[in-house]
Amino acid sequence: TEEHLEKISKGTMQLLKPIRAAGMDITELKWDFRNLTGWEYAKAMDCDRSAGVINFSNVQALALFAASAAKETVAKNEKGETIHPLDARDIRERIGCDDCAKGIQAASVFFLVSAQVANKRISNG
Repeated sequence: TEEHLEKISKGTMQLLKPIRAAGMDITELKWDFRNLTGWEYAKAMDCDRSAGVINFSNVQALALFAASAAKETVAKNEKGETIHPLDARDIRERIGCDDCAKGIQAASVFFLVSAQVANKRISNG
């Protein structure tokens, strides 16, 4: 349902292994898949061209999670300004194995449920 999709679309994960970026240790990642644009989604999906629209791969799931987390995770710099300390590449390349597994799971569940919900909005006639 749409309510279930809303619930699983976003979250916060305390990292077991911090990611070093922008001169700081990032200890949590936030994500909200629904804040991604279609272009950001398509770029994440293109990370693994051997997979398809139907067969969602772990590489695609990690890329989707990283794109969302990079967009949603903020921190304060030494001047007290709010910044986005990570980009998607930082996350893809530096996330720890345990944290990666959870990110892949979050993106995979979102992918499946969002496709099911979208099917209800499409007519073929």
